[in-house]
Amino acid sequence: MPKQPLDRATELWPSGAPLPIRRGLIRLLQAHDYARVSHQDVWDFAVPIRDLSVQGMTTADFLVLIKRQLLQHCQEITPRRAKRRCFKPADGVHFHRNSCFVLTPQGVQLAREVCAIPEPVASNAPSHVPPTGPYYDSVGRTLYYNGQPVKIFRQPAPSQERVLLTFQAYQWAQKIPDPSPLQPGQNPKVQTHRLLRNLNRGLKKGSIRFGGDGSGRCIVWHPC
Repeated sequence: MPKQPLDRATELWPSGAPLPIRRGLIRLLQAHDYARVSHQDVWDFAVPIRDLSVQGMTTADFLVLIKRQLLQHCQEITPRRAKRRCFKPADGVHFHRNSCFVLTPQGVQLAREVCAIPEPVASNAPSHVPPTGPYYDSVGRTLYYNGQPVKIFRQPAPSQERVLLTFQAYQWAQKIPDPSPLQPGQNPKVQTHRLLRNLNRGLKKGSIRFGGDGSGRCIVWHPC
Protein backbone atom coordinates (compact mmCIF):
# COMPACT_ATOMS: atom_id res chain seq x y z
CA MET A 1 0.00 0.00 0.00
CA PRO A 2 1.53 3.37 -1.03
CA LYS A 3 2.47 5.73 1.75
CA GLN A 4 0.28 8.74 2.37
CA PRO A 5 1.81 12.27 2.37
CA LEU A 6 1.68 12.56 6.14
CA ASP A 7 3.35 9.15 6.51
CA ARG A 8 6.16 10.30 4.21
CA ALA A 9 6.56 13.56 6.14
CA THR A 10 6.69 11.75 9.50
CA GLU A 11 9.26 9.30 8.17
CA LEU A 12 11.44 12.11 6.82
CA TRP A 13 11.01 14.53 9.72
CA PRO A 14 9.74 12.75 12.88
CA SER A 15 9.77 16.01 14.85
CA GLY A 16 8.22 18.05 12.05
CA ALA A 17 9.71 19.58 8.92
CA PRO A 18 12.43 22.17 9.75
CA LEU A 19 11.73 25.79 8.84
CA PRO A 20 14.16 25.85 5.86
CA ILE A 21 12.40 22.78 4.41
CA ARG A 22 8.99 24.37 4.87
CA ARG A 23 10.16 27.60 3.20
CA GLY A 24 11.63 25.65 0.30
CA LEU A 25 8.50 23.54 -0.14
CA ILE A 26 6.36 26.67 -0.13
CA ARG A 27 8.52 28.19 -2.88
CA LEU A 28 8.35 24.97 -4.95
CA LEU A 29 4.61 24.59 -4.42
CA GLN A 30 3.96 28.19 -5.47
CA ALA A 31 5.86 27.57 -8.70
CA HIS A 32 3.76 24.46 -9.33
CA ASP A 33 0.52 26.33 -8.66
CA TYR A 34 1.52 29.31 -10.83
CA ALA A 35 2.03 26.87 -13.71
CA ARG A 36 -1.32 25.23 -13.08
CA VAL A 37 -3.47 28.34 -12.87
CA SER A 38 -1.76 29.88 -15.92
CA HIS A 39 -2.04 26.61 -17.92
CA GLN A 40 1.70 26.41 -18.57
CA ASP A 41 4.31 23.70 -18.26
CA VAL A 42 5.64 23.36 -14.71
CA TRP A 43 9.22 23.65 -15.99
CA ASP A 44 8.45 27.18 -17.17
CA PHE A 45 8.32 27.98 -13.43
CA ALA A 46 11.19 25.71 -12.30
CA VAL A 47 12.84 27.03 -9.14
CA PRO A 48 16.60 27.82 -9.36
CA ILE A 49 18.83 26.30 -6.69
CA ARG A 50 19.82 29.77 -5.44
CA ASP A 51 16.16 30.53 -4.56
CA LEU A 52 16.02 27.42 -2.39
CA SER A 53 19.47 27.87 -0.90
CA VAL A 54 18.60 31.32 0.43
CA GLN A 55 15.62 29.73 2.16
CA GLY A 56 18.11 27.55 4.05
CA MET A 57 17.86 24.29 2.09
CA THR A 58 21.07 22.28 1.81
CA THR A 59 22.59 19.72 -0.56
CA ALA A 60 21.50 16.99 1.86
CA ASP A 61 17.88 18.21 1.60
CA PHE A 62 17.99 18.03 -2.20
CA LEU A 63 19.54 14.55 -2.13
CA VAL A 64 16.88 13.16 0.21
CA LEU A 65 13.92 14.68 -1.64
CA ILE A 66 15.21 13.48 -5.02
CA LYS A 67 15.92 9.98 -3.69
CA ARG A 68 12.36 9.80 -2.30
CA GLN A 69 11.03 10.86 -5.73
CA LEU A 70 9.56 14.07 -4.32
CA LEU A 71 11.74 16.44 -6.36
CA GLN A 72 12.98 16.54 -9.97
CA HIS A 73 16.30 18.08 -10.96
CA CYS A 74 17.44 19.53 -14.30
CA GLN A 75 20.06 22.04 -15.44
CA GLU A 76 18.89 25.20 -17.17
CA ILE A 77 20.52 25.85 -20.56
CA THR A 78 18.29 28.65 -21.81
CA PRO A 79 19.96 30.60 -24.66
CA ARG A 80 20.17 34.34 -24.21
CA ARG A 81 17.39 35.28 -26.65
CA ALA A 82 15.17 32.25 -26.17
CA LYS A 83 11.46 32.82 -25.64
CA ARG A 84 11.11 29.85 -23.29
CA ARG A 85 13.32 28.27 -20.68
CA CYS A 86 15.31 25.22 -21.76
CA PHE A 87 16.70 22.38 -19.64
CA LYS A 88 18.79 19.25 -19.91
CA PRO A 89 18.49 16.17 -17.68
CA ALA A 90 20.64 16.08 -14.57
CA ASP A 91 21.39 13.42 -12.01
CA GLY A 92 20.33 13.59 -8.41
CA VAL A 93 23.82 13.81 -6.99
CA HIS A 94 25.69 16.72 -8.57
CA PHE A 95 24.28 20.23 -8.27
CA HIS A 96 25.42 23.35 -10.09
CA ARG A 97 24.53 27.04 -10.16
CA ASN A 98 22.18 26.32 -13.09
CA SER A 99 20.36 23.52 -11.25
CA CYS A 100 16.58 23.93 -11.12
CA PHE A 101 13.87 21.92 -9.41
CA VAL A 102 10.17 21.09 -9.60
CA LEU A 103 8.01 18.96 -7.34
CA THR A 104 6.85 15.54 -8.50
CA PRO A 105 3.12 14.72 -8.06
CA GLN A 106 4.02 12.95 -4.79
CA GLY A 107 6.06 15.99 -3.77
CA VAL A 108 3.11 18.28 -4.40
CA GLN A 109 0.91 16.20 -2.11
CA LEU A 110 3.52 16.14 0.62
CA ALA A 111 4.16 19.90 0.35
CA ARG A 112 0.43 20.67 0.71
CA GLU A 113 0.22 18.54 3.84
CA VAL A 114 3.41 19.85 5.42
CA CYS A 115 2.75 23.52 4.62
CA ALA A 116 -1.07 23.42 4.98
CA ILE A 117 -1.55 25.12 1.60
CA PRO A 118 -4.82 24.25 -0.19
CA GLU A 119 -5.07 23.32 -3.84
CA PRO A 120 -5.92 26.32 -6.04
CA VAL A 121 -8.78 26.27 -8.50
CA ALA A 122 -7.41 26.21 -12.03
CA SER A 123 -9.82 28.15 -14.22
CA ASN A 124 -9.81 30.90 -16.78
CA ALA A 125 -10.02 34.41 -15.36
CA PRO A 126 -13.55 35.82 -15.58
CA SER A 127 -14.20 38.40 -18.26
CA HIS A 128 -15.73 40.74 -15.69
CA VAL A 129 -14.68 41.92 -12.28
CA PRO A 130 -16.62 40.24 -9.45
CA PRO A 131 -19.00 42.67 -7.69
CA THR A 132 -17.81 41.67 -4.22
CA GLY A 133 -14.46 40.96 -2.62
CA PRO A 134 -10.94 41.54 -3.94
CA TYR A 135 -9.85 40.74 -7.48
CA TYR A 136 -6.53 41.35 -9.21
CA ASP A 137 -6.58 41.96 -12.96
CA SER A 138 -3.05 40.94 -13.97
CA VAL A 139 -3.54 42.19 -17.54
CA GLY A 140 -4.64 45.67 -16.53
CA ARG A 141 -2.40 45.47 -13.42
CA THR A 142 -5.29 46.75 -11.31
CA LEU A 143 -6.52 45.64 -7.89
CA TYR A 144 -10.28 45.80 -7.44
CA TYR A 145 -12.40 45.60 -4.32
CA ASN A 146 -16.18 45.24 -4.46
CA GLY A 147 -16.05 45.98 -8.18
CA GLN A 148 -14.11 49.23 -7.83
CA PRO A 149 -10.42 49.85 -8.68
CA VAL A 150 -8.45 50.52 -5.50
CA LYS A 151 -4.87 50.39 -6.78
CA ILE A 152 -3.34 50.60 -10.27
CA PHE A 153 0.27 49.61 -10.89
CA ARG A 154 1.75 52.05 -13.42
CA GLN A 155 5.34 50.92 -12.79
CA PRO A 156 6.76 47.38 -12.43
CA ALA A 157 6.22 46.07 -8.90
CA PRO A 158 7.03 42.34 -9.09
CA SER A 159 7.08 41.71 -5.33
CA GLN A 160 3.67 43.30 -4.77
CA GLU A 161 2.12 41.70 -7.84
CA ARG A 162 3.49 38.29 -6.80
CA VAL A 163 1.53 38.61 -3.55
CA LEU A 164 -1.67 39.60 -5.35
CA LEU A 165 -1.32 36.75 -7.85
CA THR A 166 -0.84 34.31 -4.97
CA PHE A 167 -3.97 35.57 -3.20
CA GLN A 168 -5.80 35.27 -6.54
CA ALA A 169 -4.58 31.69 -7.04
CA TYR A 170 -5.94 30.75 -3.62
CA GLN A 171 -9.26 32.55 -4.18
CA TRP A 172 -8.33 35.28 -1.72
CA ALA A 173 -7.91 33.06 1.30
CA GLN A 174 -7.49 35.12 4.46
CA LYS A 175 -3.81 34.20 4.83
CA ILE A 176 -0.98 33.11 2.52
CA PRO A 177 2.76 32.53 3.04
CA ASP A 178 4.85 35.45 1.84
CA PRO A 179 5.76 34.28 -1.71
CA SER A 180 8.82 36.54 -1.93
CA PRO A 181 12.19 34.74 -2.09
CA LEU A 182 14.21 35.41 1.04
CA GLN A 183 17.04 37.78 0.16
CA PRO A 184 20.54 36.84 1.40
CA GLY A 185 21.43 38.65 4.62
CA GLN A 186 17.91 40.05 4.93
CA ASN A 187 15.80 39.62 8.07
CA PRO A 188 12.55 37.88 6.94
CA LYS A 189 10.38 40.06 9.20
CA VAL A 190 12.00 43.26 7.90
CA GLN A 191 11.57 42.08 4.32
CA THR A 192 7.88 41.26 4.83
CA HIS A 193 7.27 44.52 6.71
CA ARG A 194 8.71 46.52 3.81
CA LEU A 195 6.57 44.58 1.33
CA LEU A 196 3.40 45.23 3.38
CA ARG A 197 4.18 48.94 3.57
CA ASN A 198 4.51 49.10 -0.21
CA LEU A 199 1.34 47.05 -0.74
CA ASN A 200 -0.72 49.39 1.42
CA ARG A 201 0.74 52.53 -0.13
CA GLY A 202 -1.74 54.07 -2.55
CA LEU A 203 -4.70 51.87 -1.62
CA LYS A 204 -7.97 53.79 -1.58
CA LYS A 205 -9.32 54.55 1.87
CA GLY A 206 -12.20 52.34 2.94
CA SER A 207 -11.13 49.44 0.73
CA ILE A 208 -8.74 46.78 2.04
CA ARG A 209 -5.44 46.57 3.88
CA PHE A 210 -2.68 43.99 4.07
CA GLY A 211 -0.89 42.93 7.25
CA GLY A 212 1.12 40.18 8.91
CA ASP A 213 0.07 37.34 11.18
CA GLY A 214 2.88 37.85 13.67
CA SER A 215 5.17 35.16 12.25
CA GLY A 216 6.96 37.52 9.88
CA ARG A 217 6.44 35.18 6.91
CA CYS A 218 2.68 35.23 6.26
CA ILE A 219 0.43 37.91 4.78
CA VAL A 220 -3.23 38.51 5.55
CA TRP A 221 -5.79 40.88 4.09
CA HIS A 222 -8.88 42.43 5.66
CA PRO A 223 -11.49 45.07 4.78
CA CYS A 224 -10.93 48.51 6.22
